[in-house]
Amino acid sequence: MIERLGGVDTSYGGVGINGHIAFNEPPEPGGDPTVEEFAALPTRCLDLTRESRTINSVTAAGGCIDRIPRRCVTVGMKEILGARRLRFYMNREWQKGIVRKLLHGGVSPRVPASLLALHPDAKLTITRTVAEPPMGRLR
Repeated sequence: MIERLGGVDTSYGGVGINGHIAFNEPPEPGGDPTVEEFAALPTRCLDLTRESRTINSVTAAGGCIDRIPRRCVTVGMKEILGARRLRFYMNREWQKGIVRKLLHGGVSPRVPASLLALHPDAKLTITRTVAEPPMGRLR
């Protein structure tokens, strides 16, 4: 339907704690799709990973993971990467670790956002906070 209507001009999004975009989660251990197979994933329903549910509970539900759904509908990598322009943003302190994997780890389904590097017009905007080195703080 999207292609029939002329395609998507711009896809906007953020990057999850494990590198997911639009809940296109990294493959589970033992699941090793090629970059091409991962890039072709369609819009679909799927299970959220524990990491995604946990960070969403902290940022949106006061830490109550039971309030976060276990399943979601996600826009597929095929539709995201098929847009003419990609604009992704990272502005949370907890993104300091994944931004380094994204920018320095190569293209891999293990970091789904790394596939943005394959697009001819993708831009990633990060805040100064995200650009700072991650520093552990014990409480």
